Amino acid sequence: MVRWTVAILAPMLFWPGSATAGWRGAEWGMTPEQVAMTLPEAAQNKGAFSDRIEGKTIGNVGRYVWDKDVFQSVFYFDAAGLASVALTPSRQSACKSLATKLLETHGEPLRVSDQAILKLVIWHDPKAASRVRLLLMGEGGCTLYYERLSDYEAVDKRLR
Repeated sequence: MVRWTVAILAPMLFWPGSATAGWRGAEWGMTPEQVAMTLPEAAQNKGAFSDRIEGKTIGNVGRYVWDKDVFQSVFYFDAAGLASVALTPSRQSACKSLATKLLETHGEPLRVSDQAILKLVIWHDPKAASRVRLLLMGEGGCTLYYERLSDYEAVDKRLR
């Protein structure tokens, strides 16, 4: 019994977004300082990046290694704290295996929008209070977003 429990739970320890309400221990609503303490590989942004996206600012930037692939991680904050994490692989070829892993883990997507140049795939992970959004670009690049589910849940369900 113990062996089966370990076999089932062990992958959850390494899968982004599945253990807490947030991503890898960084919880939605945390400050940049709290994220840096929780994830030492995600250093506080000291003005190196000044991107703003949908009213969010970059608070932390780091590097994340997942299944032999290296990702740049960018943590976006709004007035309520940590709101989203963007992961961009250093190799475009990682995008196909990333999409496969997400399908295996999250199952059938809630929504797929296939446009001429971009493909958008969305899942909801209620246990982690996260929206998982994979943006695939025509030339093989991609970015994976973990976002605060409460910001998008109603809109995503309406657009289904």
